[in-house]
Amino acid sequence: MTLPFSMPSILQALHLFLAVAVSAALIASSAVAGFDKDVAKTFCEAEWGNDFQMVVYCVNQQREGAEELDRLRQGLDDIMLERLAVCETEWRQDMQMQAYCLEQQISARQALPATTEGLPEDVAVIIQDFCAADWGTDFQMLYYCTEQQAKAWQQLNN
Repeated sequence: MTLPFSMPSILQALHLFLAVAVSAALIASSAVAGFDKDVAKTFCEAEWGNDFQMVVYCVNQQREGAEELDRLRQGLDDIMLERLAVCETEWRQDMQMQAYCLEQQISARQALPATTEGLPEDVAVIIQDFCAADWGTDFQMLYYCTEQQAKAWQQLNN
């Protein structure tokens, strides 16, 4: 049985179709402030090579990460702007991971006071100072350290 077309021509057509789909996805994503479609495309192509479907998915994830970063930036104080700078440095071109990193810092900062609830105030201060000396304003690590120290103090004293 012979086919009216060759496999290479199908692959070439599919290649062209997927390239157009990637371009369309990139054009649709360009309206987000702080989102550089060329940087995202380069990043995603480096991650996924010729898997065009994954490149499109990755670019969309990067655009969503940029949107989330734009939303999260609103009203950040100086300390959280420093944390954002750390997230940006750690995750360079990966907007999705920058947003995740900042979300984790914000959540940990909000949850931090609860880690020493129920402890004597002097013990809470000792724990907070101990953890801050090690972790500064890395709220994710401050949260973990404070939570672990509070649990250990409770084990020793209950």
